[in-house]
Parts: sequence; C-alpha cells; structure tokens
Amino acid sequence: MPIKPRPVNKFSVNSLLDLARTRQGMSSDRKLAGVLNVGSPAVSNWRYGNSHPSPMTCMRLAELADLALGLVLGTIGAAYAPNE
Repeated sequence: MPIKPRPVNKFSVNSLLDLARTRQGMSSDRKLAGVLNVGSPAVSNWRYGNSHPSPMTCMRLAELADLALGLVLGTIGAAYAPNE
C-alpha cells in the first residue's frame, strides 16, 4: 500500500505574524508586539529567525490570527527545527 504524503504547512512565521496583524487591523509590528506583550525587537527577531515566540505567545498569536493553536505551534516548530 503506497504511503500518502502529508499535507505541507503553507504558513511561515512571517505569514502568521502578517495574518494576525491583518485580522486585528494593525498597521505595524510595534502594535502587534504591544498586544502580545513583547518588545518590538522580539517580533523582528521572529521574522528573521533569530528567536521564536514562547508557547504562551503562540497561544495569543493563534487567537489574534483566528487559527488553531496546533497550526501555529506546528508552523513555529517547523521553522526552528534543525535541518535533516
């Protein structure tokens, strides 16, 4: 029996951040950072792959983007997983 490929997650960290901003009517990462209770450098670091949001911040990000928490955590995890 052939193995079916798993669906590919089409979200990136940047698209998640952009979606949260868009759905909340925010015009800047600074405003998003304020709502997430982090500094604006943190959001910039996420965008450039220098760090990742905490699980609690991912939960808030999922709420803002109106996405399932599992999707957000999976996207963040995949973005920061070591390449094999």
